[in-house]
Amino acid sequence: MTTSIAVFGAGGRAGRHIVAEATARGHRVVAVVRDPTRHPGLTARNVAVVPGDTHDAAHHPGLTAPDPSGVPGDSHDPAHHPRPTAPGPSGVPGDSHDPAHHPRPTAPGPSGVRGDTRDPARQSGLGASNVSVVAGDARDPASVADAAAGCAAVVSAVTPFSAPPASFDGFDTGWYAQVADALLAAKPARLIVVGLFATLRTRPDGPRVLDDPALFPVALRPFALAHAAGLQRLAESDADWLLLAPPPGLSTEASPTGTYRLGDDTAEEQSSPLAYADLARAVIDQIERPTRRRQQVAIHAA
Repeated sequence: MTTSIAVFGAGGRAGRHIVAEATARGHRVVAVVRDPTRHPGLTARNVAVVPGDTHDAAHHPGLTAPDPSGVPGDSHDPAHHPRPTAPGPSGVPGDSHDPAHHPRPTAPGPSGVRGDTRDPARQSGLGASNVSVVAGDARDPASVADAAAGCAAVVSAVTPFSAPPASFDGFDTGWYAQVADALLAAKPARLIVVGLFATLRTRPDGPRVLDDPALFPVALRPFALAHAAGLQRLAESDADWLLLAPPPGLSTEASPTGTYRLGDDTAEEQSSPLAYADLARAVIDQIERPTRRRQQVAIHAA
């Protein structure tokens, strides 16, 4: 069944894959980006771009090609993605009933896509069918409500930076809380957030990865604390939300497998990297056939 999905941060690696996965399945998508001129791929068939300033994933700190689930640094360099060296077992070996094991639709239906940009008048080639133009700002409740109007689900993959910061000194650790507040105020029927592995636990009921300086760089802690504050806002709400925390090994070079494994809120050692396409599949699966609600969940390569 076709539905409408608003994707904030649609210009980043994760966002682009989520838009592609959703449209391949015949869904309508509001693709929210900061500057569509930097994301020509979003003007492909059935994808439109509309105005707004969403601080999207294309402006993520430090990743060579940004991704909201990572931390500043080279996304292909494990040194910049410290992973837990001795996390406890997750307690969830897998989910045999989760949608990762359901076959992908082979004949997607027609879809229409809307998206957000700062100035649609500057854009050319946006005359594709099913294009709508709306405004959107991920931290402005009224603007988010306008952008997500009529959408059955909202996906957040936004980040706050337009360039890698030299330092996180003075960084507003309430940034993701503001985003969460704005998204929650829109009262989406289903909200999926692409999170950060540092907010996971090192072991069941143990400390968070971000709280262990042996596992997570102290210099990056403000960014992780901002993610944690956003997660706290979600937990305090009564919304139907899910935060998917990809591993530090999320990779553009990994070949998609068409499947994945959902864990719990505990970090695990990764034997293989997770492909962006498989992350995107998990996001859309959890919209179409939810198996997890109101919790932070680690996603792993299967």
